[in-house]
Amino acid sequence: MFLTLLIKALAVGFCISLFSVSPSKLIAMQRTFVYGPRNGLILGAGAASVDMLYALVAAIGMTLLSFSFDDMRPWVDYAFILMAIGFGGYFTLMNLAIDEKEAGKYKNSSAFGIGFALNLVSPGNIAAIATAFAILGMALINLTTHDAMVLAVGVGVGSMVAWWVQIYVFHYLRDHLNEQRLSFIIRFSGWVLAVIGGTYLGTMLCGVDITTLV
Repeated sequence: MFLTLLIKALAVGFCISLFSVSPSKLIAMQRTFVYGPRNGLILGAGAASVDMLYALVAAIGMTLLSFSFDDMRPWVDYAFILMAIGFGGYFTLMNLAIDEKEAGKYKNSSAFGIGFALNLVSPGNIAAIATAFAILGMALINLTTHDAMVLAVGVGVGSMVAWWVQIYVFHYLRDHLNEQRLSFIIRFSGWVLAVIGGTYLGTMLCGVDITTLV
């Protein structure tokens, strides 16, 4: 039971982190290109911490926290939309300038907070985690505190492994592509993010809950 739960939690964390499209991933890419892989990994650690937190919330079913989240959901969703459109538009128009030196302590310390904050307001994280476990045949009900902690840690570790893979790819691109091509990757990714934010805004204005469609 313990090993099965841990493996499924690792798989959920890995897949959610690897296949999600979010402002934190775009900024991690940009920071890896500009400042090097360490900065990107620190930002990824901040985002993975949120995945672990949301997995714990989904596992233990905290009624008060769920109620509070539901009340704040529209504001959280609009915050994500503004970030997606804002960051997407900014990176679509930006000119990339690579810094050959690794980022200093200030930039590294701020990277964790940026990853944490951006992933914290990403809509549907709890629903995505619960849906992923449902697909794997696990109902997140009547879990013990120990099982909930194992699940949360597994999701967090799986997410961090996915971030390591992605940062490695970004670092490989940084070492093998010129600045012009890296700039194109950032701009295209920014355009995709802005389009996602605009689409999400459109569904909200039309009264459609996008999380019910996945």
